[in-house]
Amino acid sequence: MRPVSKKRAGSGRPVLALLVPDGVGVRNFILGKFLPLAGDRFEVHIFCGFPADLMPDEAAGYAVQEMPAYREGKVGGLLRYALQYAHMYRWRTPGMLRVLGEPRHHGWKSRLLHGTAKALGRAHASGQGIRFLEANLHGIAGRHRLFGHYLETWERLRPEVVFCTHQRPSIVLPAILAARRLGIPTATFIFSWDNLSSKGRIAAPYEHFLVWSPLMKEEMQRFYPEVSEERIHVVGTPQFDPYADRQILMERGDFFRCIGADAERPLICYTGG
Repeated sequence: MRPVSKKRAGSGRPVLALLVPDGVGVRNFILGKFLPLAGDRFEVHIFCGFPADLMPDEAAGYAVQEMPAYREGKVGGLLRYALQYAHMYRWRTPGMLRVLGEPRHHGWKSRLLHGTAKALGRAHASGQGIRFLEANLHGIAGRHRLFGHYLETWERLRPEVVFCTHQRPSIVLPAILAARRLGIPTATFIFSWDNLSSKGRIAAPYEHFLVWSPLMKEEMQRFYPEVSEERIHVVGTPQFDPYADRQILMERGDFFRCIGADAERPLICYTGG
């Protein structure tokens, strides 16, 4: 492990490398109060897993760049799925068993891939087996050209922390492994209340995990016994902050003018959520 120098990037402030692999991260950490609060303390560099010109206006004024596509190859894909299945076969919660029992893969190539991955995962459904699969998956990612790309990026930026807004996407794996190689702290946010108890393995070997509640902390300790308690942090969740923020409330008349509706008529709000 090669720790990076403590020199800072251009502004002289500590650097936060913010990985935003998908729209969930945009909703939780770009559109809310997190970004301006982080910007008060850090020089924020945003790395997005989609075209940078799709980043909303709230990110204006921050350094934004697109993350290169991580193509793991056939063996890497097989190992990633096997690791997901091994985790679910090990813990066998009702949610995991439901996922394991869903026949949702169409086409013979997909059925062959997931059938093989399930068999491999079932054979490695133990702590030792999962560590074996992870070591091989990380070995493939560590030999990928993007691992070198992120080594150079982190050595140039010298971030105080590399923080991923969503724990599941595998696009961030080379970036997290490169940060770990350089001794840079890494962290991720568990974005949904049921992800730990109903989904497969977390995609990358983060050091710190931000969870919503003490219950989620208990689940993290149960499903990831190798993660020590001091590396799990109960912080709440930013996606519900707007419901308690009275500053964004609008007067009825102003709201109806915004949407081009008649304020004298009833309003029916329909949502599929």
